[in-house]
Amino acid sequence: MIWLGCENEDGTLANLKSSLDRVLLPDGFEIEERPFRPHITLGRIRSPKGLHYLTPKLENLTLEPQMGTIREVLVVKSVLRPQGAAYTVLSSIQLQS
Repeated sequence: MIWLGCENEDGTLANLKSSLDRVLLPDGFEIEERPFRPHITLGRIRSPKGLHYLTPKLENLTLEPQMGTIREVLVVKSVLRPQGAAYTVLSSIQLQS
């Protein structure tokens, strides 16, 4: 998996995750035991064949920090298939601004 880590010094993302955990626990959703690491998944690698070409490019990649506003949360079902992942939006939640 290729992912981009997100810094969040004020803890807003961790607070959001904790709030979701509390709200969803009574509905049977288990709390993730691993440490919370906010990130954006950019892609998945199906085979390690081309990894030796990709790794040096990613190691030398420089990105400027970006600020943004999240206006919507999508609940998405992901099914991994041999031809690639299939995503289905189960619900869309508009956030208050």
